[in-house]
Amino acid sequence: MLEHVFRNPQAFSLVAVDNEMVVGYVVALPLGDQSADIESIAVDPEYQGNGTGGLLLDAIEKEMSSRGFANSVLEVRDRNIQAINFYRKHGYEIIEHMPKYYHELYDGSRGAYRMIKDLKLN
Repeated sequence: MLEHVFRNPQAFSLVAVDNEMVVGYVVALPLGDQSADIESIAVDPEYQGNGTGGLLLDAIEKEMSSRGFANSVLEVRDRNIQAINFYRKHGYEIIEHMPKYYHELYDGSRGAYRMIKDLKLN
């Protein structure tokens, strides 16, 4: 999935680097004229909890705004409470539950929440 996203000419991404080592990334794709979707965001476990994820999220949202998008959208596993709380802390709200979104089980579920953030409120 990531290879497909990174090869998409409409995708835009950012990378977090520390001492010449990649420690995180975020990649997004347009969802039409008004919204862009955060396809993937990840931070090296050794760098989690130090603000790297928040910096990546803020930076991709600024990039979305500069490209004229009004909303940031993402999907997160419905049992990934840590990630859901992270996104809520950054202004995202749940707008939809999709019980069979993922192919692979995670903690007994294939479900996901779709979350959205209005970028014009920042």
